Amino acid sequence: MGAIYLQIVLRSPAGAVFGPVLGLMVFAFVTAWLILFATAWAATASA
Repeated sequence: MGAIYLQIVLRSPAGAVFGPVLGLMVFAFVTAWLILFATAWAATASA
């Protein structure tokens, strides 16, 4: 999902200039979302 988003964004002039920063931001967003999902799942799982 992140790779598809980056391919679309990097085609724009702003994406060409700020590509590495955008890549790190997308990576941080996806990582935080996965961690949040995993912790919520672990907290609500029945033992």
